Amino acid sequence: MTNKIIDVQKPVNKLFDTVAAFIPLGQVSALSLNDNNTVLLTIHAQSIKDMISPVDALIQQVAARDSPITATYSLSFKDDGSIDVTVSFIALL
Repeated sequence: MTNKIIDVQKPVNKLFDTVAAFIPLGQVSALSLNDNNTVLLTIHAQSIKDMISPVDALIQQVAARDSPITATYSLSFKDDGSIDVTVSFIALL
């Protein structure tokens, strides 16, 4: 049973390295990866200004790998002025 689980595991370390290189871990609210290698990433920041650099860097990194951002799923403003952005892209694992 353990061998079957190990055989189907995906090498997600590259995904975590990519995200961590551009987005401070404290700003990552959620990260999910489905069977089709589609990533949903939610980034939290205190302001729009704080959001621009990490999102721009992530878009540039994904584009450099020819892995398109498929959608911006949500952009939400919180009562305290902070912001959450959820983006989707295909991970090259």
